[in-house]
Order: sequence, then C-alpha cells, then structure tokens
Amino acid sequence: MNRWALFIIANIVLLTPTRGAVETLFISGDNVMALPGAKFFTFEWADINASGDAVFSADLQPGVGGVTFANDTTIFKLTGTSLELLARESSGPVPGVSGAEFASFLEVALDDSGNALLRAPLTVGVGGVTSFNNQGVWKFSSGGNVLLARTGSGQVPDLVGASFDSIPTPLRSSTSGDLVLEGMVSGAGINSTNNFGVWKFQSGGSSLLVQETVSTVPGIPAAVFESFAAPVTNNLDQVAVKAILKTVSGVTTANRTGIWQYDGTSGTLLARTGVGGVPGVVGASFQTLDAPLISNSGAVAFHATLSTGASGLWKSTLGTASLKAITSELNVPDVAGASFANFGSLLLSESGQLVTLANLTVGSAGVTSTNSQGLWALGGTAPDRLLLRQGSAGVPGIASANFADVLHYSVGPTGDVLVLASLEVGPGGVTASDNLGLWLLPAVGQSQLLLRSGMQLAGQTITDIALSASAPTTFPDALPGRLNSQGQFFFNATFTSGAMGLFRYNPEPSATGDFDEDGDVDGRDLLVWQRDPRVGDLATWQAKYGNGVGAVSSSTPATTAVPEPHTLGLLGFILAACCFARQPGSSNC
Repeated sequence: MNRWALFIIANIVLLTPTRGAVETLFISGDNVMALPGAKFFTFEWADINASGDAVFSADLQPGVGGVTFANDTTIFKLTGTSLELLARESSGPVPGVSGAEFASFLEVALDDSGNALLRAPLTVGVGGVTSFNNQGVWKFSSGGNVLLARTGSGQVPDLVGASFDSIPTPLRSSTSGDLVLEGMVSGAGINSTNNFGVWKFQSGGSSLLVQETVSTVPGIPAAVFESFAAPVTNNLDQVAVKAILKTVSGVTTANRTGIWQYDGTSGTLLARTGVGGVPGVVGASFQTLDAPLISNSGAVAFHATLSTGASGLWKSTLGTASLKAITSELNVPDVAGASFANFGSLLLSESGQLVTLANLTVGSAGVTSTNSQGLWALGGTAPDRLLLRQGSAGVPGIASANFADVLHYSVGPTGDVLVLASLEVGPGGVTASDNLGLWLLPAVGQSQLLLRSGMQLAGQTITDIALSASAPTTFPDALPGRLNSQGQFFFNATFTSGAMGLFRYNPEPSATGDFDEDGDVDGRDLLVWQRDPRVGDLATWQAKYGNGVGAVSSSTPATTAVPEPHTLGLLGFILAACCFARQPGSSNC
C-alpha cells in the first residue's frame, strides 16, 4: 500500500466523528479498590447525575476477601475515577443509628451536587432495631452523612412526638437533591383523622407541606384531605401530588380524587374527578387520575381516564392543563387514520416533552397485533412525532429489520430518548443471538443504534443489555432521569462467558454541540464548526446553545468507540481502492 493511501486512511479514521464511546467501568472479577481483597460479581441498579458521576449497587464475589452471601451487597459512589463505599449489607456504620447495620438496600439516587440518597431497611435485633423502626432514608454527602427519615424514631418534621409508620417507595427527589415523602404517622396528638401527610426534605431544612384534616384544600375550601399518593418535586420548590378527599361537605366517591400543584406552600387544583371541565373534551369528567410528574420548568403531566370511556394525557403549564393525546380519536402522529387504544408509562422531560409507550387500535389504518405498539413524543415545543413502531421497519442502523417490543425507555432533560428494545427474528437478518439493541432517539438529529447483542464489548460477546435504574421495580418499562444533560447513561451488559459489566456511555462532543470540548455550548463552538463542519451537526449546536450542556470527560481510558456506519464503509472503500492502485511488485493488501 502506498504512503499516500495510508495517510488518507489515517485521516479518515481520526477525523470522521464517532457516535460515542463506551467506558468499561467494572467487570465481574475486577478488584474492588475500596475493599481490598474483594472482587466485583454482579451489578444491579444505578443513578447518574449531570456530571456523569453515579451511585450504584453491586454484589461482591462470595468466598473472596472475607465476602459471604450475608455481606455481599454494597452501595458505591463513583466520582470521576474515584470509587467510594457508601454502605454494605450486614455492616455499619449507619448514620444517625448507633450500633445498627444495613439489612439490604432498596433504592439509590444521586443529585447534581454529588449527594446520594439511600432507602434501606436495618437488621432487626442489632443496635436496638425492631420491626417498628427498621426503615429509613439517608443522605450521604461531603458535608456529613445524615439520617433524613426513619420509622418509629420520633423524628417527623413539624409534628413533635410523632413517628413515621412507613417509608414509601420509590424515592422521589429532584436533581438538586430535594426529597418529598408522603406517609402515615403515629404518636402524640395523632389519630386516625390526621395521620397522613406530605413532607419536604431540603438542604435548608425539612418541613410538613400538607396534613390530613389540618391543611386547607386549594380550590375546594369546604373540603378536607384524607390521604396522599406519590408526590413529586422539582428544583423550584414545587410539588405535585395526587390526593383523596374525605366524603364530607359535598364530596362524594365520584369527585374525591384530585391533583394539586404546590409552589412553596401555595397550592393550585389542576384536575379533579367527577366535576366536568376536562380540558379538550367537552361534556366529560375525569373518572380516574394517575400520579403526576413534574419538570424543573414547572410543567405537570398526568394520565387519566374519562367518564366517556376514553383515556388521555394532559400537561399543565402555569396551572392550566391542556390535552396532549386521547384514545378513540384519529389523532395519532405519523400514523394517518389510526387511533390510540391505550397508553403505557409516561415520562416528562425538563423541556416539557411527554414520552409514552402506547398501543394503537387494531383493525384500522393497517394496524395489526404485530405493529400496534409504538413510542411517541408529545406536547413539547417540537411537533408531536412517532419515535419508533413495532413491525414497521425503520430500525436505525439495521436495514429491513423490525422492532418487536420496547423493553425500557428513558428521556433526557432536552428531550433525547434512550430505548432498549428487541427485534423480530428474521427480517434484516436478525437472529436470536443479536435481537436486542440500545438506541438513542435525539430531539435534534438522526436516531442511532448504540449497542446490540452479539457485538463485542470489553473483549467479550454481549448476550444481554439492561439500562440502569435507581431501583429494581421503579416503573415497569419507563426509567425517569437515567439520561443526563450530557447524553451520558449507565448500563449493564452480560456476556457469553456469564460475566457482567457496568458501563458508561459518553457521546462524542459533536453530539452535545460542544465542538471545542471546553465544557459549554457557546459562540466559540460555532467558530469551530465554521472552520470544519465535520465536527458535528449545526442543528445540535442550535438546540443546545445556552443550555450549559458540556463536553464529556474521558478520564477513564478503557473506552470502546461506537463508529458511524458510513465510517466503516468509507474505510473499506479506501482499502479496496488501495489494493487496485498498488504499485507493481507490491504485496497484496
């Protein structure tokens, strides 16, 4: 091969943008630096923050380094390349509970300041722990590790002498670390008429937001709260909560459920069953209301069923709700003549975009049982659109293939959607050993295949992929907040050898708009693009400009590039051309 061909190939490989790099963080059998002598075995769940740091659960290998099945479960925090042990099964110390030890772990979360939240039970019979005081939530931070809430401990904000009877699941916290809990309490001055409430735990202190019977009901002054469910909070000190009213003062079983949004301590009624006035549907009433979601921009989204038999999705902005999608009407984006049959788990991005899995009504517009499932983005600033659909081709990166089933999905702050899905075996040459994939569907730009079973990763062949969630049972298919503002996420992969690994995906700078890789998206990135448009998509820069979306640190050297398909094709073309253009007497390429 002549030297000019080598020069061309080298520059193509170096200059053609990749779609990102996968960092190998830990593999089964790796030494645990934070626990000398111990080795990693399996990985369960994780949460990532805006900096790309994570808190995760891992099981250690029994029989090595003093590890047994009784103490093998751990919680670690990963900051850059630094690993810190936060908690370990059958071990202490337990912040705020002297002499106690953790029995197991239920859920973790990590805020953008690097503070970790942990929900866990304690071992009964150790350190004075009983079945009445063994549940708690802890905060681990550089300023000190503290107990936030615990059953039976007599520590309930604003209710002296009261104790929590239970700690709800899942953890509902904002990216700034604020936590909101609903629960039942008992103790001095507490009885069956006032034992439900909602509490906020913030860096500035903890407080009672609303209490059964005691607090007034915004929008219904004569009514009285009875119970609360699934409150959520954001970075603006706002809370959205579903609540049930007592059947007094004109409240009946048909109109006792509502959704309220609190801004500080001031509340607004957003929706209520049985009273009519459904936005976008004349003459209907809400019949059931699901738990709400809230974004850092203050938008609230929820799913509801109607007295007409239909169901739909609504989003409230500044206290005013509007209809975004409904069943039984021919209003499905990108599927003309079709109607929604039902909706799955709902997610809400910080930009106000709703993402939902849904099924179409079979029998019209060519919809069958094999192509009725899809994933849609609705109600954002961009037009409503179909992201993917089973049985209808259009699989990014795999020509002629069909999606079979969406297994998990997550939405990032700017509306990018991450999807783990299976493919139909057969079309596109898909087999049972390579029918699982991970796709990124960006709000701006082209959808990308990131990873697929059957591929090589960390020198092994992938058999299974799992998106990291903050708890094993958080949502059946939707994973809120697992894709950060840099486009990073954590995932687990299992290999043909039986080993498992924990990985972090880092997008290339061009995927974030940070073309000069200085940690922000500004005018200097535009100058870089003007000098060489190959660094990335200008539309991405326009979408990210001013949003503080930074570049990715590549501090961990164990990375695997995920190339664009055209890079490999072009490289092959050049290699072939070199072979034909070789000088007389040269060896074959």
